[in-house]
Amino acid sequence: MFLQKTKDFVVSFAEFYKKSFESSAELAEMLADIQKKYLDEYNKIREFSSDPTAVMDLVKKLEPKKQAILLNILLQAGDFGKRMSTLFDSSPEEKLKLAKDLRKFAKELPEILTEGAKK
Repeated sequence: MFLQKTKDFVVSFAEFYKKSFESSAELAEMLADIQKKYLDEYNKIREFSSDPTAVMDLVKKLEPKKQAILLNILLQAGDFGKRMSTLFDSSPEEKLKLAKDLRKFAKELPEILTEGAKK
């Protein structure tokens, strides 16, 4: 029984990493494309994690609705990133809460972006 459970764990864990690597590869490709197309803006966003004031030059160039959208995305990404960095240390309940929060925000993004596209 223990051996079978261990084998099942290894398969489940490998599936987890397979999906994680595939998703990460897709995200890396998307980010590379964004970086190539919008290098200056990308660099401002990249600096945000070490210097939150760096993004202000970019934010000031935007109209108020787009400012709010960008800041909302950055703040949510920071929160999600912090929670993801401790994923293996978190409880199953915390992992499920994170999953729920990620899905909720992802679902809200099209509406947020549509609203921001209106003039």
